[in-house]
Amino acid sequence: MADQTLLTKAHKARFDDLPNFSGHPSEDVERFLKSIKNITKATDESANQEILEIVRGKLIQSAGIWFDNNEPNFKKWSDFETAFRNRYFSSTSIHKKFNTLKQQKIIIQHLMSGINPDFRKELLRRESSINTLNEFLKYAKIEQDLHDTFRSPSLDSQQHHFNYNHPSILSLTTTTACPNSSLSSNDNNETV
Repeated sequence: MADQTLLTKAHKARFDDLPNFSGHPSEDVERFLKSIKNITKATDESANQEILEIVRGKLIQSAGIWFDNNEPNFKKWSDFETAFRNRYFSSTSIHKKFNTLKQQKIIIQHLMSGINPDFRKELLRRESSINTLNEFLKYAKIEQDLHDTFRSPSLDSQQHHFNYNHPSILSLTTTTACPNSSLSSNDNNETV
C-alpha cells in the first residue's frame, strides 16, 4: 500500500509540472501534446478516459471551454490530438509566420533607407516581389552589379584600354613626326 501511495504522489508531482494550455496563439501546441504523451504514455489508439481527464485538467480558459464542447467526439487519444491540432496549431503557426514576415519587412525598409539613391528607385519597383531578407539582398546585389557595370567610365578606366607609352606606339609617333629622317637612315629596314 505504501508503494501505491508513493506512486500516486509521483504521478501528482508530474501532473503538477505539466504546462497549462489556454489556447493563446503564442503557446506551443506540440510541446503541450508531447508533455501529455510523456506522462500518460498515450498512443494513437489509447482509449483510456483518464488520459483525457488529465488533458482536461491542464486546459484552461478558451481551450478548456473548447474541450468541454467537443468531449463527446474524443473516443481515443488520436481523436483528441487531431481535433486539438486542427483547432490550435494553425492559428499558432500563422501568428508566428505573420510576426516573422512583419519583422522582415521592417528590416527591409530599414536597409532600403540606407541604400544608394541611384538604385533604390530600381529596388522600389520590385518591392512587391521582395518578401524576404534573402530576396532583398539578391535584388540589391543585382542592382549594385548593374550600377557598377554601367556607370560612366572614368579617365582611369580608359587608360587601361589604351597604353600610350607602349614602345610600338612611341616608335609610330616618332616616325610620323619625322618621316624623312627615319626613311633616309633606314632604307633596308622596314620599321614602321
